[in-house]
Amino acid sequence: MERFAVLPGLTGIWQVYGKNQASFIEMNVMDLHYVRHASLLLDLQIMVRTPVALLGQLLLALQHKCTTRLNSALHAAGPHPESGDPPQRHRQLQ
Repeated sequence: MERFAVLPGLTGIWQVYGKNQASFIEMNVMDLHYVRHASLLLDLQIMVRTPVALLGQLLLALQHKCTTRLNSALHAAGPHPESGDPPQRHRQLQ
């Protein structure tokens, strides 16, 4: 309940220091750290790191999207002739 002692904001300590890597327990611990050590300096650090964290998330999302598209294209193309994989033959439906 201690973590609810402060009003929620647009960003927070776990969003910039542990996004997509922190467990639920770790997120709560980071929130408690913020509540117990709240200061102007900590707020400024979080504000400065927020655009960096957002850019990092955007780059990861773009990388995932490109990788997914590449894998889909490679899968649709079938085996490469030089890969040693025999060509796939589809049975005709009768």
